[in-house]
Amino acid sequence: MGIFMKFSVAIGNKKAFTIVELLLVVALIALFAGIIASAVAINSSTFSARAPDRVFLNALKRARFEASSRGREISITFDNRGFLLLSDSETSEEICRLFLKSDVQKIWESASKGGSEPDWSKYPNRVEMNFYIVPPRVIGSTTREYSEMPVRRLRMSPNTSMTPSKLEIREEGCPDITLELDPFCAAEKI
Repeated sequence: MGIFMKFSVAIGNKKAFTIVELLLVVALIALFAGIIASAVAINSSTFSARAPDRVFLNALKRARFEASSRGREISITFDNRGFLLLSDSETSEEICRLFLKSDVQKIWESASKGGSEPDWSKYPNRVEMNFYIVPPRVIGSTTREYSEMPVRRLRMSPNTSMTPSKLEIREEGCPDITLELDPFCAAEKI
């Protein structure tokens, strides 16, 4: 009998599992655990990256809410260190930062608790965001000239309208993204 011996319970003729059946179940559990663990073990730097266009659209939503609830104009500025900064346009008071990488956000939060800034050179940003003013479409001629140069910030007014603009996002290894924004609802034009 040896290895194929059945386990039996002391009470009556109850059926039991063989050691082989138990080992097979344990092996299957281990196999599935290994498959799940390898699927979950994604490169942490890739996992911590956030889609820059989604971060920007979240910043727009937050700026719209802040402008409406505070009754003041809110500015959105892209900082080359890898975050969007929301601030009061008149006082320059910082409202919040929306980071493109969650690990950099955690580092900044822990450094700011100690009253300092992290060494940003250790966390290079590979994303570039440029805001451009979209001139109004005029029928006929106009004497007004609009610059093709990017602007530093976008502004959201308390009535939730904003600077008519477009956003260009360049990220290493990814196709460029261009979003044209509706100035009256702060949403991406489709």
